[in-house]
Parts: sequence; structure tokens; C-alpha cells
Amino acid sequence: MAHVRASRPRDADSLFANLSEARRAALAAMDGCDAAEVLPAAQARSRDCCLSIIDDAVGVVGMFGIAPFEPRPGSGAIWLAPSDRLLERHNLIFLHECPRWIDHMLQRHEVAFNLTPEHEALEIRWLKWCGFEFIRPYEHYGPTGATHWLFAKARSPEARLRHHDLFTEGLFPADEAAGG
Repeated sequence: MAHVRASRPRDADSLFANLSEARRAALAAMDGCDAAEVLPAAQARSRDCCLSIIDDAVGVVGMFGIAPFEPRPGSGAIWLAPSDRLLERHNLIFLHECPRWIDHMLQRHEVAFNLTPEHEALEIRWLKWCGFEFIRPYEHYGPTGATHWLFAKARSPEARLRHHDLFTEGLFPADEAAGG
């Protein structure tokens, strides 16, 4: 059995222990730092809302949250860190519950967004399932220089209008994303 609850201080370490080597490598590639540091940092940045998915048999099998994006007031960067066990044993219940939790996160932020590496099909499917729309690609983005896709979702039509430039132009110019 699995359930979702507010994350607790040790949850990031518990999840890390339940991640496969491939998932740990993906975490390290995201931020360009030690994989063991990524989850605690994401949890700390997601001070408004960070949730843990708990498997009663093994503990934390996934986390997701939203971190305020200071350059764009009212917006937050949403993230997901799933274990293989979450995907294999609890994917249906997780997907069933996600829209409710995304709505909960959007109570604190007018807009949620995610920059996802184009090869991360799982995360892209999750974002689409949760109602996020594709905005634009950013080539040569982040520590790996991979192409990333920007997805965003607004709390309401009014919030989408207030953040119109995000939905039409993206977070920043493409040359800025590439470090140009």
C-alpha cells in the first residue's frame, strides 16, 4: 500500500537509498553535482510544498515538490524524483492522486513549470498527464548541455494571462539558456 504525505527532514535520504544507480545518475546529471546532494537541496528549496510517496513496506519511494522561482514572482519549478518501485508498483495510484496534489501546489504559485531533458520520456508523460503544456525547447541547457523542454501550467486563465510571456516566450531567451 502507498500514500502521499508532507515530506519530513529525512525523506530525501530515505528515497536516495531506494533509488537505482540509473536514477541516481539522472539526478547527478540534472544539477551537475553529487547525486546524494540533489534530493536534500530540492527538498529544502521546496519549502512551500514538498511531498513524499510512502510504500508501507520499504518507506519513501518518491518525492515531488515545487520550489519558488525568485526571478519570476508567483511561479515555481515543479520536480519529481521517482524510484523504480514507485513506477512498477504504485504508478496507478500515484497518477490518480497527482492532479489533486498539483492543484494543491498551484494554490501557492500562480504558475508551475519544469525544464525537462528531452530524453526523459517518463517525466514528459507525467507533466502532460498533469495538464502541463509544452512551451518551447532550450538547446544546450544545463550542466550536460542537453536539449530541455519547457512545460508550464497556470492555476487559472487569469494567472495564465498575468504570466503570458512565460507561455509565449519561455523563462528566458534561448541564448541565455545556452550561456550565450
